Amino acid sequence: MKTILIHTTDRLKADTLEKTLRVDGFGSLGISNSLDSISVRKPDLVLTDEVINAQAFPKVRFVLLLSSFDSTLIADGLKANYWGFVMSDDGLQGLYEGVRSVLAGQKHLSPTVLEGLRRSGTPVPDERIVGAIAGLSTREREVLKLVSTGLPGYEVAGQLNMSYRTFINHKTNMAAKLNLSSVRNLIQFAISVKDYL
Repeated sequence: MKTILIHTTDRLKADTLEKTLRVDGFGSLGISNSLDSISVRKPDLVLTDEVINAQAFPKVRFVLLLSSFDSTLIADGLKANYWGFVMSDDGLQGLYEGVRSVLAGQKHLSPTVLEGLRRSGTPVPDERIVGAIAGLSTREREVLKLVSTGLPGYEVAGQLNMSYRTFINHKTNMAAKLNLSSVRNLIQFAISVKDYL
């Protein structure tokens, strides 16, 4: 059973979410307001109402719970590699859909979040691109980010303290994971998704 940790300082919200999720059959580890407990408990998913450095917990998927629309908080969550974004207006059904999607390995922006982004003029991330990038390792995303700047391969390798051969291996692996027809297409792909990295 997949485990969920609720990370918030709002005790009422935490208790309500924890009891609701348990009743509806979701696995749960409980409540925490400490980042250390994420490392210790090792949940599959963390529901939180703040943006923390999710990259410090590479095996954990984070879902941001928003009480109201906040494009800055959503942008921060995207940069921190959050997997899901759900608003209070989405209700319990929206929360469950988000949790199920993220536990199944899919990025999730609720319809309310997407509509808010569109209305605010914020570019809405293409779910296919976000999902493809989510399948890359942290190191592969670092390589892709530098590739998107147009740096030559040997400079990318040097900046990341890796051999040129390792850089080539990363490019080959990424092209396969991203279903690109050729490694040569990786540069174009990197440039097209640089805002998501």
